[in-house]
Amino acid sequence: MYITCCKALAVCLEKAFCLLLWEHGLRMASLELSPELASFDAGSLNLGGLLFANPPDYLELMAQRMLDKGTKPELEIFDVGMIGNCLTLLERDLLQTPLHFQFVLGAPGGSPGTVKTLVHMLDMVPADSTWSVAGIGRAQLPLAVIGMAMGGHVRVGLEDNIYFSRGVLARSNAELVDRVVRIAREYGREPATPDETRELLGLNKTAR
Repeated sequence: MYITCCKALAVCLEKAFCLLLWEHGLRMASLELSPELASFDAGSLNLGGLLFANPPDYLELMAQRMLDKGTKPELEIFDVGMIGNCLTLLERDLLQTPLHFQFVLGAPGGSPGTVKTLVHMLDMVPADSTWSVAGIGRAQLPLAVIGMAMGGHVRVGLEDNIYFSRGVLARSNAELVDRVVRIAREYGREPATPDETRELLGLNKTAR
């Protein structure tokens, strides 16, 4: 019985490893389109009941591939340890300044979606970095407002939150975006145009 169980476990692990390799290969395949900006999940996370695996060798490979393609990484940060991963890659010249951080706060297994967390993370990143914040679930609107007030950029949408207000489902991404645009304009922050965004983030118009 022990041998049978071990063999079954070995088969499961082999399948899981193959799935992991397939997932990473698929994620890197999008870089063949030479995007100006692409998500770079900066570490592994116990995302609810699942393992969102981004091991060090994959991060190194992904960072090098983005360098080769001229694609700027959007450094997605779910907890403070991921900032350390990015700084290590920066020291090894696998990332280039200025860095752009996307703080994703309030995810299951990640850092809480609070102002305290955001301020702590901002204290850890290089001073010349640009940054954006995305709150998960109920944290989306409060963090969007606070992020804008602190001079940062924001991400909203159905990927992170499906409600417009308590118990009321959002009808579309546009509805969530329109609300944040209204709030921004109330105190004089006009949304950036595509060209202004490229300049703010230091993007290459002609990625390789």
